[in-house]
Amino acid sequence: MADAFDGERFVGLTLRKEGASVGPERLLVSVDAARAQLDRETRKETTPTKEDGASVVLTGVKEIGGKTEKGFSGSETTSPPVSLPTPSPEPRKARSFWASIPVDAGRVNRDVGTFTEFVLPLLKNVPGARARLTLEIVVEFEDGCDAEKVDEISKLCDDMRYREFGFGN
Repeated sequence: MADAFDGERFVGLTLRKEGASVGPERLLVSVDAARAQLDRETRKETTPTKEDGASVVLTGVKEIGGKTEKGFSGSETTSPPVSLPTPSPEPRKARSFWASIPVDAGRVNRDVGTFTEFVLPLLKNVPGARARLTLEIVVEFEDGCDAEKVDEISKLCDDMRYREFGFGN
């Protein structure tokens, strides 16, 4: 919050305190702008002296009525260092979910039903969630599968518009 803006800086700049009121006579200042101004006004500067070239450390800078006044260590114009709270980074959010679920071929309805009844609703209730399920089927033939059966199964899969399927050796 600030009382005014003089064209170069915020006058009466203060950090918002809990319970502070905002009124039409006060200016709301962004955290970045406030931090930049307070950093400029409180940073330490090193300036050489006139005669011996030794350095004098300045610990505060104050602007009064448009005039800059630099205070040396220990003088009454020294501004105390200001510590601004740094915002904590937002925790990372998961962007996707995947699972590989073993399904008993003799109990497909039960095993898939358990997932669709309990887990899938939780996933779909996340705002912006889009669910896509893919059923992966692997069948091994101990004695092989003859060509007639391969044709029958392939035609059925085509009719049902399965995206990908096939047989292997």
